[in-house]
Amino acid sequence: MLVADLDGRFLHVNDGLCEMFGLPRPAILGSEWTDLVHPDEITYGEGLARRLKNGEVSFASAEARMVRADGTNFWSNLIISLILGSDGTPACFFAQVFDITAQKQGQESRAQYASTVELVKQIATRANETDSVEEALRTAVTEVCNYLGWAAGHVLLAGVGPPGYLNSTGIWHLRDPERFSEFVETTKGIRFTPGKGLPGETFVARTPLWIPDPFAASGRLREPAGKRAGIRAAFAFPVFVQGEVAAVLEFFDYQVHPRDELLIETVTQIGTQLGHVMERFQAAEALRESEHRNRLILDTASDAFIEMDESGRVITWNRQAELSFGWAAEEVIGRVLSETIVPPEHRRAHDEGLKRFLTTGRGPILNQRIEISALRKDGQQVPVELTIWAVLMPSGWTFSAFVRDIAERVRMQEELVRLSTIDELTRLKNRRAFLETAVPQLKVARRLGHRLTLLFIDLDRMKEINDKLGHLQGDRALIDAAEVLRGTFREADLIGRVGGDEFCVLLVGTSEDAGVSAARLQEAVEKHNKEAERPFRLSLSIGSTTFDPENPLSIEQLMDRADRSMYRDKARLGGSALGI
Repeated sequence: MLVADLDGRFLHVNDGLCEMFGLPRPAILGSEWTDLVHPDEITYGEGLARRLKNGEVSFASAEARMVRADGTNFWSNLIISLILGSDGTPACFFAQVFDITAQKQGQESRAQYASTVELVKQIATRANETDSVEEALRTAVTEVCNYLGWAAGHVLLAGVGPPGYLNSTGIWHLRDPERFSEFVETTKGIRFTPGKGLPGETFVARTPLWIPDPFAASGRLREPAGKRAGIRAAFAFPVFVQGEVAAVLEFFDYQVHPRDELLIETVTQIGTQLGHVMERFQAAEALRESEHRNRLILDTASDAFIEMDESGRVITWNRQAELSFGWAAEEVIGRVLSETIVPPEHRRAHDEGLKRFLTTGRGPILNQRIEISALRKDGQQVPVELTIWAVLMPSGWTFSAFVRDIAERVRMQEELVRLSTIDELTRLKNRRAFLETAVPQLKVARRLGHRLTLLFIDLDRMKEINDKLGHLQGDRALIDAAEVLRGTFREADLIGRVGGDEFCVLLVGTSEDAGVSAARLQEAVEKHNKEAERPFRLSLSIGSTTFDPENPLSIEQLMDRADRSMYRDKARLGGSALGI
C-alpha cells in the first residue's frame, strides 16, 4: 500500500510495497510513481490520475507492468482512490498494489492451449471438407507451418510392400522453395526404411519425435543437403490408420527450437484427426468397389456408419454404431431410425425432413457436417457430429451417415470455458464470472422491485500466514475460507473470489438481513476453527450493502460500498492468525 501526493511523489509506503519492489523505504520515498512502472504504462497512468483528480471517477482499478529494483518486470493490479482534504479538495492518492504475475501467466497458458485446440479443430474441419487424402494432408502441413512459422513441411506415405517403407508424396509446404530445392530432390530419391532417417525413426517410435539441430552431427540421411539448406530444427509425427502408421509428417526450420510439449500433444491430436480422415476416404473407396469390402471396412471404422431406406428404416448398422449407441445390429436393422437414436424432441422434424426430401429432392442437412444430440439405447443423449448423403438406388433412395461421438471435444470446449470463469484454487467463480452472473440478478431484482444484499469479505492476516507459515498454508487458508462460504450460503447465492484474499456473496431471493448473514458466517468460521486442525485461525472482515431497486447501483458500485464497509469492520481486528 502507498500514499502519494497529487504530483505522484510517494509520501508513505508499507513493508509489503518495499518487499514487492525490492527497495528500501527511503529509496521509494525519494522517488515518483513513474520510477516504478514500465515506460509503456506511464501515459495510461497519467490519464488515470487526471480522471481521479478531475472527479470523473472516485476510485480506479487497473492492471499495469511494474519494474523491480533488479530490472525485472511483473504484472500488478492497482486499486487507486483519491483522498480529499477537510475542505473537500483533492489531497493525495491512496493505492493498493497486488502482484498478479502468476495469474497473467496462467491466462497466457490457457490462451495458448485454446489456440492449439483451435488449430486441431481447424485442421480437422478443413481436412474433412477436402475431396482426397492428398488434399487433406496438404492442408494439415500448410496449417501447421503457418501456425508455427516454420520453414518447411513434408508428407510421406507408407508404400505398398514390406511394412515401414515410407516414400515422399511430393506434398511440401516451403517458405523458400529455392533454398530447399536440393533437400527436396534428395528426399525424393530415398525410400525410408524402418529406423532410417527422421521418417523411419518416427515409424519405429510410433510417437512424435523432436530433434534440435538434426544435422549438427554427421551420419544422418540427407545430411549434406540439410546443412546447405541451413536446417537447425526438425520434428515429425505419425498418422495411424487401423492402428498402423500410414503416413509421417515432418517439419524443418532454420532456427533451433526447444522441445515444446504442448505442440507434441497437439500434433498427436492432429495425427489422430488425419487418421480419421484417411479412414473415411478408405471407407468411401471401399464402398464404391464392393458391398462386401464396404462391410469389412465399415465394421472397423472409428465412426458409426448408419444407412436407412426411404421409409426411414435402418438397413446398415456397423460395429462402431453398436458401440456408440448400445443397439446390436440384429436388434435395430429393420426398425424405424427415428425410434432408435433420434431424441423425442427431434423426431417430428426428422420425419418431416425425410418426407420433404422425397417430395422435392432437397434436404437442408444433406452433404454437410452438423452437430446434434443422439439417443443411446439406455436413454442417454450424447453430442455427435453427423454427415449425411443420399444415393438413388434402383430400389429407391438410401441415406447414409457417418456419426462421430464428440463428447470429448465438447468436454474440452466446456473445460476451456470453465478455466476462464472458475478460480482454480478455491473452485469459486472468479471476479469476471461473478460480475457477469451478478448483473442479470440485479436486472431481475430491479424489474421485480426486490432488494438484494451484497457481502464483501476479506480473509484477515493473509500476509502473516504466508510470511510465517508459507504460501502453501496461505493457499490452504483461502481454500478453507471458500469451503466455509459454500457451507454457509445457499446454492442459489452467488459466491466469488474477486481478489487475492477477497470474496463477494450476493444473496439472491432472501429477505435475510445483512447483519444476520454476517453473524451466521462468523459462527461458521468459529466452528471451523474449533474443528479444523490448522496452524492458523481463520478470521474474516465483512462489509455489506443493499441493492435498492428504487435507487439502483451497478455491481461495481455495490462492491465499492461493501468494500468500504468491510474496511470499517476490519478496524476491530487484533491478535494474530497463529493463535490456537
